[in-house]
Amino acid sequence: MKYIIETDRLGLGNWDDALIKQMAEISADPVVMKYFPATATYEQTFTFFEKMRKLCNEKSYCYFAVEIKETSEFI
Repeated sequence: MKYIIETDRLGLGNWDDALIKQMAEISADPVVMKYFPATATYEQTFTFFEKMRKLCNEKSYCYFAVEIKETSEFI
């Protein structure tokens, strides 16, 4: 992922196609989504994904995709 913002530990950037499956798994997990109104379907996650990618491309900000720089793990 190309970082837009970096800290010592984290890299934040735009949504890459390779992340959609991982994001869908996270959004469907009831433990992760405990404080959200509901879990999300793949279609709902894809809609969010596309909206964030478009916003980032147009405005250079969004809810960024985040990864641990040392391991390149999407979180």
